[in-house]
Amino acid sequence: MRVEKRERPDFLLSLPTGRVGVEVTEAVPPDWAWANARREKLDYSNLIFLHRFRPGEPQLSSKEIDAIARSADPGDGWAGDTPEREWAEVMLHFSMQKADKLSKPGYEQFEINWLLIYDNWPLPAVDDPKAAAYFMRLLSELDVLLPFERVFVECEKFIWQFQVPTYAPQRIRELWKTANHPMQPTAETGG
Repeated sequence: MRVEKRERPDFLLSLPTGRVGVEVTEAVPPDWAWANARREKLDYSNLIFLHRFRPGEPQLSSKEIDAIARSADPGDGWAGDTPEREWAEVMLHFSMQKADKLSKPGYEQFEINWLLIYDNWPLPAVDDPKAAAYFMRLLSELDVLLPFERVFVECEKFIWQFQVPTYAPQRIRELWKTANHPMQPTAETGG
């Protein structure tokens, strides 16, 4: 296997079985990152409430960002399975956004195309299996399938693989925390 960093798509995997174009994106609201940076800069030490963001919404004003950073408005909160449904909608938004880019001039398509989404969207206590089921339902209900053979979503503990009509999690292995890992320092190696 050979991995090549490039543009449009971001990576090319060359395998004995063929070539795979991999597009990578991060699901994160820019205003959340801005509010966190503002919070650090102004040294707010208060409890921060998660703000409810919607993908594709207009950018917030400085005053609104500062209110989020200060946690001046806790907002409405989430109830029931709302976090899981919102998560699925967010992942669909970013999938559709990247699918649109795939059709533009200058984007090279390969025999196989994958999408990898790094999930950094602020939501409370998401039940990953339930959220994944909602996302698969949304993918299955699209009028036109995405141009990606597979969509991978990296969450906190799992990388979810979606290939309509199936999906499955793969636990993220913490190599540096694994007991007796050859690279982990031990008492015998002076670590």
